[in-house]
Amino acid sequence: MTDPASLRTRLLDLRVDVLRKLAEAEHLDGGLLALLGNIAAALAALDAPSPDAQPAERAVLVDDGETIRLVVYLGANRVAVVELSAARAVGLAGELIAAASRRLR
Repeated sequence: MTDPASLRTRLLDLRVDVLRKLAEAEHLDGGLLALLGNIAAALAALDAPSPDAQPAERAVLVDDGETIRLVVYLGANRVAVVELSAARAVGLAGELIAAASRRLR
């Protein structure tokens, strides 16, 4: 059985190949377009939350001076760690402020 990360990588590689073929083609190929749609559907299914997934209880920003990480916890258990670029951290901060501001009015 293929692990989800490996499958995701293979699907992303296939998508790049299909897009390259479409860009090089003299006309749009219905089969390649259908394949592209199926790849998108498979990636969406991999990204979909598990039906029994529980919402995280807290998120903590960790900055060790070199790497910015967002760590998500459910109870005392760390369930996800996301490494953020400085630009993405600033963007995420703006999105959080905007979302919170709408709820404070």
